[in-house]
Amino acid sequence: MTQQEQNTNIDEWHELQNDWQSYKPDIQKIKKRITWVTWRMIAVLILDLIVLFAYVPFIIFFVLIEGESLAIKVWHLVMLPVIFYAVYWDFKLRLPLFKLDSESTKDILAFYLKRVTAGVKLGNFSIKFCLSLLVFYSLWISASFYFDLGEEKLHEPSFILFGLGWIGCFTYISYWYRNKKLKELTRLNALWKTFLE
Repeated sequence: MTQQEQNTNIDEWHELQNDWQSYKPDIQKIKKRITWVTWRMIAVLILDLIVLFAYVPFIIFFVLIEGESLAIKVWHLVMLPVIFYAVYWDFKLRLPLFKLDSESTKDILAFYLKRVTAGVKLGNFSIKFCLSLLVFYSLWISASFYFDLGEEKLHEPSFILFGLGWIGCFTYISYWYRNKKLKELTRLNALWKTFLE
């Protein structure tokens, strides 16, 4: 990079900083966004609990008592602690993000940044969760070829592709969400650093 290009970049950055310092964020719009995200988080946590509380009796009455194949039992008994952990992690991440302690502009913007940062963490967790699920699904399918797990459909290409398709879809959504939040976080950090400090 030439000296002239460096000077141009510095001038553009100073201009951006000056624009930002004179910019008054639309706090009402940000507060509305925070409120919307809060309701969305509440809905997600309620859904987490519904899935968790429905999954346990499902395993007891429809998997264990009904005498499903070993393959089905293995899948659900492994997934139960995984779902418990995912719900625990979701609550641990989201609960501290409900309360806005102050109505000052600085605190509202800092709170918004905190929410976006949590979105990046959630995206990263979702990606790891999907990749772990892919590993377990692959091992589960592979085991069915070497051991008698009592479930013939695990040998069917359509079933295997269906499972891989769902996992791939959720993995793509997780990557998209993480990248979206990461771009938002990068933008906010660059523009709001001076204001927040």
